[in-house]
Amino acid sequence: ILYIYSSVKHLAELDSEGLALSEIARQFGEEFRPGDVSYEINVIRYYINTVASFNPKIPSVPYGSGFDAELENSIRSFQQEYGLPVTGIVDEETWNKLEEVYIGIIDNTGGYLEGLGVLLYPGEPVRYGTRSEAVRALQTYLSYIADFYPSIPKVSVTGYYGDETQSAINAFKREFGLEGGGTGFVGGNTWNRIAEVYLDLREGDTKSEGQNPGYTLGE
Repeated sequence: ILYIYSSVKHLAELDSEGLALSEIARQFGEEFRPGDVSYEINVIRYYINTVASFNPKIPSVPYGSGFDAELENSIRSFQQEYGLPVTGIVDEETWNKLEEVYIGIIDNTGGYLEGLGVLLYPGEPVRYGTRSEAVRALQTYLSYIADFYPSIPKVSVTGYYGDETQSAINAFKREFGLEGGGTGFVGGNTWNRIAEVYLDLREGDTKSEGQNPGYTLGE
């Protein structure tokens, strides 16, 4: 299940304009097929890997720059599983179903990945002044990460996004080279990077000499 986070490690800030993933998805308006290379295909990989983590009939795919054979195979499996024409092409019907299933996962699980206790990106940007369980989750992850990274200040787990949380998020972005380091804005890329680092640290607290925090040893 941790694969979701590593597979989107290089996902661009999908909602840098303040849009939800679903809002961006509706703007695509085109088909995506094997051989295509585009920014939007990263979104498709994100959704298909999320679905794959809950449905063993759907194979997960590695991060990549284009619509390769592995992604085509996963899309075909998705189409067959959900009663769509099996074409391997992401048309409007396939995209709508993919988005529907992803949102269903969020709704039916509360967004948490079973066995890991981490929250999937809720699909909506997290901003200053909001109060939610998503904010509480971010604060939990950041507070834990701060124990390993002195540059990131500790944050109280309150569920409210105030100055303290904004400072920790901006510090995290600077530490890990993410864009928007002064905005405190949390989109898909930032969310997944925070969750990835948190899981790396939580699952491997004992580090070997010379190993940087947040990175696991070789395979």
